[in-house]
Amino acid sequence: MGGEASKSGNSAAAKEVVRDHRFDLFLSKVTKEEQPGSEILKPTFVNQFPDYAENLAENFFNHIAQTNINPEHASISLDVINRQQCYQAFLQVQSLTSTQSQLEFYIRVFCGTDGLTEKGVHSLLETAYIISMRTNGTFHKWTEIEQTVIKELAHTIVSKGSQSSALSWMDTNCPNLVAAMHLFFLTNIYRGKDEEHSTNVTNSEIFEGRLLSMTRWWILTSTLPSCFSQSQGQSEQVDGASASASGDKNKEVAEEYHWSILYSSEDHGLSLNRFKHHVFGYRGPTVLILRCDGDYVYAVAIDVEWRDGIQPWGGANCHIIRISPDFQILEDGDNMVVFNDKSRNIPKGVWIGRDSRNRKLHIEEGFENVTHNFQTSRIKCMEVWGCGDPSAKTAQSKQKKTELRDAEKHSKVKLPGHWDENPDKMILDWGGVKVNHAEYAYDARK
Repeated sequence: MGGEASKSGNSAAAKEVVRDHRFDLFLSKVTKEEQPGSEILKPTFVNQFPDYAENLAENFFNHIAQTNINPEHASISLDVINRQQCYQAFLQVQSLTSTQSQLEFYIRVFCGTDGLTEKGVHSLLETAYIISMRTNGTFHKWTEIEQTVIKELAHTIVSKGSQSSALSWMDTNCPNLVAAMHLFFLTNIYRGKDEEHSTNVTNSEIFEGRLLSMTRWWILTSTLPSCFSQSQGQSEQVDGASASASGDKNKEVAEEYHWSILYSSEDHGLSLNRFKHHVFGYRGPTVLILRCDGDYVYAVAIDVEWRDGIQPWGGANCHIIRISPDFQILEDGDNMVVFNDKSRNIPKGVWIGRDSRNRKLHIEEGFENVTHNFQTSRIKCMEVWGCGDPSAKTAQSKQKKTELRDAEKHSKVKLPGHWDENPDKMILDWGGVKVNHAEYAYDARK
């Protein structure tokens, strides 16, 4: 028994001294010696991150310093930590394998251990957004709408009152909000500073002048299931192996990441027929963005192809989201869409919602008004974005061209033979029906 206990103790001791050497490269750059007590200065630590991630580095460093402060030595500078403290903090980051644990950790990093400040939450969202864009090869532009969207989301989160309530809300409504930032952070502490992230690969101009801004797109891709984005990396759990390999895939991912515009009322007009022409035939997930009076903005994510009929349709990944004035998932699930343009049994238009007695949205036939939140408002703008593989839009274009050619072909079909020799004309003549009116009029004048 004693021998077994001794072996067990030795095994436990062996486990305690095992170190993760993946952090050695980073730690060697910020300390001159490999001793646990070797000091790390804040400027040296921050300098190991790209300029667009300095805010993340500073907040993380401050978090380590605050966490390890000794109450008996409160006067000690918070601009210095030691090698062992940094190593332990890296181990904690590495252990964050769920989106909930990541959200909880970074809220503490930016807001402190207890409070929930609008400044801290705004800084967290802004940093997560910038890093997500840059690591996917996109240069962001701080327009007025981008700043407004970040401010509105920060206000919504802070309004929950406490870190626990805010965490619960974020985990429900936008669980992957910091996932890209977390993946970047792991990659950086494993591999060191990597400037390749600043390469401009993706064209961000597709969102300019659109109702769907870059920030709204970022929030939606952090909320919706992975079928609505070409890159699934943000929705997967992050481990060391994926982090070390992710940098090589950033350019490849970025080229496929953005959605494509299918329909815009600014370009095509507010019309059910125009909507149907540009959206139907797209065989992939889509997101409808609608803005109406009162600055209400809604997003309707649909995971299947649009179709006409009076029966509800849609898969399990469908979502109805209010984006503004506050961000909230209103409903999700299957069979929540009805698009009627043919049947006279029910009014024409679009209904969104699973409860037939209380739909979340009802877009009227003329696309002029929408019923929402127990009120009817005038529609100001509407867009539909394709979220599938780029080949889905190519296939839709080919289908439209084929339909156009077929329509032109059928419109030019001529009756066989001469009309005077056609049996149908003879039958009509027997019945006393005169069909060559122009010829009879000409004979009468003669």
